[in-house]
This record gives sequence, C-alpha cells and structure tokens, in this order.
Amino acid sequence: MPASSSTASHWRIDAGTTQQASVAYDRGYERTLDDYFERTGVVIGKGGFGLVTVVVERATGQQYALKTIKKRLNVPNIAPVKIEQHLSNIDREIKVLKLLRGTLSVALLKGVYEDDESVHIVMEYCRGGELYANISKHGALTETKVATYMRSVLQTLAQCHSHRILHRASSFADSLAHSNPTLCARATSCC
Repeated sequence: MPASSSTASHWRIDAGTTQQASVAYDRGYERTLDDYFERTGVVIGKGGFGLVTVVVERATGQQYALKTIKKRLNVPNIAPVKIEQHLSNIDREIKVLKLLRGTLSVALLKGVYEDDESVHIVMEYCRGGELYANISKHGALTETKVATYMRSVLQTLAQCHSHRILHRASSFADSLAHSNPTLCARATSCC
C-alpha cells in the first residue's frame, strides 16, 4: 500500500486465520489549509495528540490558533478500534465547536482542514494564555475578576447544556484568558 494512502491496514490473527482490518484516515475535511493560512511556526500550546501554533490568514492578516492533531497514534500494535475511537474523538470535538459557534465564551471556529497526517482546526487566538498560568504568574485575583471569570465559566456551561453537550470536567486548565476580561473555553473538554 502506498505511503500516501489514507487507509491503513492492520493484520489480526484469530485462531489460525488472518484477517485484514482497515481504518479510514481521510475524514472528509478540506485539504487547502496552506492556500488560506500562513504557518508562523510559533508554538502556543502542546497536548498529548498534537500542537497549537499561530497561523495568519492570507486574505486579512488576522492571526488564529491552529490546533494540529495527529491522525495516527504513536502506539505500537494499536488495535484499529482504538484508532477509530481517536478519530471519532477528533470529529466530535469539531462537531462541538460547530454547535457552539457564535456563543459568548467559546473560541470561534474558523475552519477545519486535513492532510494525510493530521487534522487542523483553525480557531480564535485567545492571546491571554491559560488562565491558570496567569494566576500563577500574577498571584491572587481580585474578587471582581474572579466574579467575571466565574460568570464566563457558568455562561459557557449553560451554552454547552443548551446544546445537550455534557462538559465532563470544568477547571482552570479548560479556560483561556481572552484579551478582554472574559474567557475562551477549550472545546475539547465539552464532549
């Protein structure tokens, strides 16, 4: 099978027989990211499955956050069902971002793209960074700031619930500080 194929094959041996199971890596998203955005290489976050960098929209010069998630997990002998589960989680995150598009406190989804290796999610760049890191750096918050942040967190939870989305865990790690005194919720936790 060619290296550029969007389907991977895994061999499974069951009681003396060999069966081939395949995983569809192509998710059906546009493959034109570089036509619309310039990659800066500036890393603003890292996660277990990918990287968040800054991109610039070619038409406007506007900066966005680009979340790049690897389609293939770097785990030896991983079962095809686990790979499908990983890819389904990516699709679910995108679906949640689309459902919450235009709500008050969720980072705006600009677009979704893919290539052979990764899915790329372009969204609003919340320049304030992680709320927890800001608190650690600047010390205690005033009661007014805490009230503002809590209002934003509760509004985000209400928005999720109004779309029948269960927010599995609410914490400062799920919040990004916007340049104004509100928060941008990370949609990955709204699944």
